[in-house]
This record gives sequence, structure tokens and C-alpha cells, in this order.
Amino acid sequence: MFIKFAIIGGGWRAEFYLRAAQELPDYLEVCAVVEPQALRREYLSQKWNVSVFENLQEALDQIPDFIVLCLPIQATMDIMQKSLPNQIPILTETCPATSEEMIQEFWRITESKFVQIAEQYQFQPMHAARLSIIESGLLGNVRQVQISVAHGYHAISLIRRYLHLNFEDCGIWGKRFISPSIRGPGRNGYPHQEEWIQETQDHIILDFGEKWAVFDFTDEQYFSKIRTSHLLIRGEKGEIADEQVSILQDYHTPLRFHLHRVYEGLDNSLTCPHTEAITGAGQWFYRNPLGTVRLSDEEVAVATVLTRMYDFVNMGKPFYSVNQYCQDQYLALLMELAVKKESQEFTLKQKWMS
Repeated sequence: MFIKFAIIGGGWRAEFYLRAAQELPDYLEVCAVVEPQALRREYLSQKWNVSVFENLQEALDQIPDFIVLCLPIQATMDIMQKSLPNQIPILTETCPATSEEMIQEFWRITESKFVQIAEQYQFQPMHAARLSIIESGLLGNVRQVQISVAHGYHAISLIRRYLHLNFEDCGIWGKRFISPSIRGPGRNGYPHQEEWIQETQDHIILDFGEKWAVFDFTDEQYFSKIRTSHLLIRGEKGEIADEQVSILQDYHTPLRFHLHRVYEGLDNSLTCPHTEAITGAGQWFYRNPLGTVRLSDEEVAVATVLTRMYDFVNMGKPFYSVNQYCQDQYLALLMELAVKKESQEFTLKQKWMS
């Protein structure tokens, strides 16, 4: 497998793909980056040693296997309208459409086309291990998820996978809380001095009938050193609480084990730092598909998405289709509406729910 792709958009998110390609030169090649700003083009070219162009056609002239869009939602739809008629496969970052009408337009443009969405959370090592445990049947039928690991549509994508949901009806209600907190680090690191902010936290219930979820997330959580992530997955025969698994060998024989990260590159290990596997109770629930590679969990997930896109282009194997994205973003919009209005919202039948 050798994957040649172009990136449209040269911002913060695009650099995750550039890092993945840099660490996996035998498998990934960024043949072009498109960035309209001259200073940013110069920066990307010098830092990543890639060809950076001003317009889309120059990138397409490099004949990529597919293009990756790292753009705002409207720019993404504009590019798709130009590219899809040419049968160019597209992998696009999860775009937070700000209205139901925008989701419907996104679906209209991309329906039945060569498009997949780069929703990466399902491929992060620990989430992938938990999904493997669920698929093994150790928990029985999973009916409840309490999640505090990601915002909006990212959280919804995990909820629906953990609960094995498709387009089931859903009732949503919740509340937004605001409280003072010290500002933590962001994309550019720690603040220059102590600063107090008003921190927002959403607490939301999603009722799918026989299955349900609780969403709990603060707007500081991704980079904060004092706001930790939490996850509880409950099935009929067991549960996963963060990295602790509790199951039954039989009705009166409980078993508990910890999900252990096999991490290389520490102490006397001479290999590069990387996660090799997630194991527990003598079983391997996740094996890094990229091998020995110096990447964070997020970057491993991004690189895995690229390999799945290659399989989609060459073998027609979808991994996160447009209708799945539309459903996740639709539920995320209803969550936002529910906390803003302090109301209960209900899903309605949509065109992508077929």
C-alpha cells in the first residue's frame, strides 16, 4: 500500500496529516498542499518540504489518489461542487454545519459520490480497543454510555458506535452550566499569565428508547490539565469504566481487568516512542496497524483514516459515510438547541436516513 494524497487547506488541522506522512514515508506521500495565503504557503513548504500551490487545479495536476479537505463548511461545499463532477475521491474533515439546512445541502451535494468523512475518534487506540471488546460480546448488549471525551459530533459518533445505533429516533434534553475557572493551555500552549474565564459545561441526555447516553463536556477540556476525560459503557453482562473492564465469567463469578497500553520507547527501550497495543486479561484488543511509528494517538487515528480511505478508493469499503456524518451533526445541532432553549428536542425523519 502506497497512498498519494493532496491536502486542500493549510491550517492547524492539515498539519496532523503532514506529520503522519512525515513519519510514514514508505506508505504516505503528500503530493500537494493548497493554501491561498502566500506567507502560509512559504511556512508549509519550508517546514514540511512539500509542494504548496495556490489553487486546486495545480494540486490535481499531481494526480493524487484522493484529496483531503481541511476547510470550513462553506469552503468544503464549494470545493466539492467543483471536484465531484470530475469523479475525484474526497476525504473531508468533519465539518460542523451550523444549521439543519446546511446539513441537508451537504447531503444533496455529496449523496452517492466518492466521499468519506475523516471522523477519527473510532480509530484512536483506546476507543478502538473498547469497540473491540463490545464486538467480542463480553459486555452483552450495550444499552448505556456516559461520555466526557469529546465535543458535539465527535461524541455523537462514539455514542452511536458504542451503542450500535444507526438512525433511531432520539429525544434530547439538557442544561448548560457556566462557572469560573483558570484558563488552561490551548493550541499554542499555556497563557502568558494567570487568567480567569467563564467555563461552559453542557450536560445532556440522549434517549434512544431502549438505549440512552449522557453527554458531559466543558469547552476547556481538550487541552486542560485539570479537566480529565471520562467514559462509562454499560452492557447487560458488564461495563467499561475508562480503562477498567468488569464482566462475568458466569452469573456468580465476576472478573475485572485493566486495559493496559503496551508503550515502547521508555526507560531502556531503544525503539521510538509509540503505542504498540492495548491488552487486558491476556488478550490483545488493539494492535497498532501502523507498526513502529512516532505518532500520538490522534495522529495514529488520522493515519488510520488515510489507510481506510485508500481501501474505500480501491475496494469500495466505506468507513464513515456522508449519511453517518449527517446523522451525527444533526444530533449535535439538536443538543446545542436543547441546552440553549432548555427544551426537549426530538429527531425527525431526514433524507439521509435510508
